[in-house]
Amino acid sequence: TGVPPGQLALLDAEPDPERPPEVFAPTPAQRDAIACRDRDVFTEAGAGSGKTGVLVERYSDSVTEDGLGPEEILAFTFTERAAAE
Repeated sequence: TGVPPGQLALLDAEPDPERPPEVFAPTPAQRDAIACRDRDVFTEAGAGSGKTGVLVERYSDSVTEDGLGPEEILAFTFTERAAAE
């Protein structure tokens, strides 16, 4: 991937106005985040940029390709508004 070994992958993405919301076609930065499963990834991006798609792809690949059980994955996500509460 495009992330140096031993570093947290910080990937910033912007919404793609050309992509219909029901289609997840990862950008190169999103593909890096999906493929970089040997370390934590912090994904910061605006609304509609595909953060949830990246997370779902990472989780499903961790189960189907890496042999993790779903019970072995801890994930959380929140919005700024929810964080303020």
